Amino acid sequence: MHGATSGRTPTEDTGLPYSTSNPGERMILIIEDDETTREVTARILMLEGHTVLTAEDGRQALTILEEHRPSLIFSDLRMPGLDGWNFRRLQQQSPDLAAIPLIIVSAAMNLEHEGQVLSVTATIAKPADIDDILRYARKYDSERL
Repeated sequence: MHGATSGRTPTEDTGLPYSTSNPGERMILIIEDDETTREVTARILMLEGHTVLTAEDGRQALTILEEHRPSLIFSDLRMPGLDGWNFRRLQQQSPDLAAIPLIIVSAAMNLEHEGQVLSVTATIAKPADIDDILRYARKYDSERL
C-alpha cells in the first residue's frame, strides 16, 4: 500500500494508487520500508480518523510531497533506496517541506542522538508503542487546521 489512503477508490491521474479528493485535507505521511509495519500503522491512524499517505522509502515520499503537504511525517531511518537520513537532509533544503514536523520511528542505535543531529520533532524507538504514534498524530494533525 502506498499513496494516499482514506478508504477512497484508486485514481489514475496522480500515478498513485489512491488520491484524496480534498486538496486542503489534513493528512499524515508514513515512510516505512516494512510493508506490515506501514500497513498496520496506516490502518490504526485511519481508524482514528486521519487520512494517511504511505511511502516505501524517501524517494517515494518526495514524489508524494510534490503534490501533498501532510501535517506530520513519521519516518524510519534504515530503508533501502533513499533512507531516512538522506530524506531528512533533502526535506530540510526546502523551507516548505522543512516546516512539516518529522518524527523518526526506528530501531537505530543512539536514536535520541540521531534525532538531535537531524533536528527532528521527536523520536520513537521500535517496536513503536502505538499510543506514542497516536499522541503525536493527534497533536500535529489537529494543529494544522
